[in-house]
Amino acid sequence: MSRPSARRRLASELTAMVADGWSRATFSLNVMGGGSMRWDGRRRVRPGMLPPGRATKLPRRAPAIKRRGSAAGQARRGRAALLHIARGARFRLMEEAEVIFYFDYVDPACYLLDRALRALAPDGVTLGCRPFELRRPPLPPIDPGSEAWRSRCHAVQRGAAGYGLEVSIPGRMPWSRKAHELSLHARAKGCCEAVHSALFRAFFERKADIGRIDVLIALAEEAGLDPTEARAVLDVDRYAAEVEEMREAALRSGVRGPPTVEAGGRRLEGLPGRQELLRFLRAAAC
Repeated sequence: MSRPSARRRLASELTAMVADGWSRATFSLNVMGGGSMRWDGRRRVRPGMLPPGRATKLPRRAPAIKRRGSAAGQARRGRAALLHIARGARFRLMEEAEVIFYFDYVDPACYLLDRALRALAPDGVTLGCRPFELRRPPLPPIDPGSEAWRSRCHAVQRGAAGYGLEVSIPGRMPWSRKAHELSLHARAKGCCEAVHSALFRAFFERKADIGRIDVLIALAEEAGLDPTEARAVLDVDRYAAEVEEMREAALRSGVRGPPTVEAGGRRLEGLPGRQELLRFLRAAAC
């Protein structure tokens, strides 16, 4: 039997608490403080919050405050308070779901999967992008005329049809090291999303050579970055070591190449079909 999702467990806890007449103070103390819950015969308590040997005794409530209104009115207000807290807790649970995406800016499969992830990811799922170069300098760039690369591109174009998208394959394949360095610089400046999308679009839609510094500086300026600072960062290879280390860390964790997505101990390698990706994202959100 599969384990219920975090949202279902939270709903079950709240239903029992409302039925038992828990106050908002008791709910906040026992649930929002974190930790597992267990039954003491009547209500759920968290042993770690109680003195040793008294795990079945409920925590002392705050001094009672004199309130006006009927008992039914107080119960309604209590239920409303619990619902308000539960909604906040639900969003906090959902925000913890992160999908890690290993990619390269010159790979058409990564470009397609990046678009699909952003279109299909449910609310509460965040995307964490990790650079993973297909071909690192000083090795020569990928030969776009090679049989292996043409086969890969044809497979991507067939896969794009399943998403209702199109991918145009550039005829030039530059190194992507500097593009990744610019992306990390943009992350440090708080505009990573704009630069990340601009780099993909520039290469696959405008066929720009994102291996050239002047092209990258123009993209940085369009995204709102200081072009002088961006050029200095790229000229001194400020983020080159970090790009290398992120790739090595991915290899050590078992990632074999881009595109790869992982979340919650599960991993998808290559370009998955639309339904497979949807199932993966839904599982990550639970």
